[in-house]
Amino acid sequence: MSLLKITLYLWLYEQLSRIIKTKSTLAIITIIMALLTSCWYSVVSNKHLSLSIHITFHRNRDFNREILALMRQNNIYQIYSADFWGILPLNAIDNRVNAGELAMNGDNFVPRHWLSRPSWFCATGEVFYYLNQDVEADRLIKDRIMKRHGELLLTKGDV
Repeated sequence: MSLLKITLYLWLYEQLSRIIKTKSTLAIITIIMALLTSCWYSVVSNKHLSLSIHITFHRNRDFNREILALMRQNNIYQIYSADFWGILPLNAIDNRVNAGELAMNGDNFVPRHWLSRPSWFCATGEVFYYLNQDVEADRLIKDRIMKRHGELLLTKGDV
């Protein structure tokens, strides 16, 4: 699709260059066309969407506030879990947080890089784990942490 867009922009640029002789005006018009063709669908389809509702949804959860307070208190901002929806909102709440999702691969836990930076999984020292008992991988992570004498700092319901 990107190759098609580039081809379209080159063709558009050539067509406009026959009419418009000023290169700066031509560049501005081409950039405006590129922006309009890149974002028109999201603007049209989500005209009634309030992004602030989705971004701040987890900000007011007391549990996330307690986790962030523990992070500040211990100066540890690496946190891992297999619970995607439980862990990733923490990245949006505080810029210092590096939350990464883990997945099972046989008997091993591997990072899922699709929404986390690979460097976030190269932590040294102490880290936090957000363990949801409803997620099988998190239950297995909990067992391994207990064998290594991990410390339980906070509990709310099944998390």
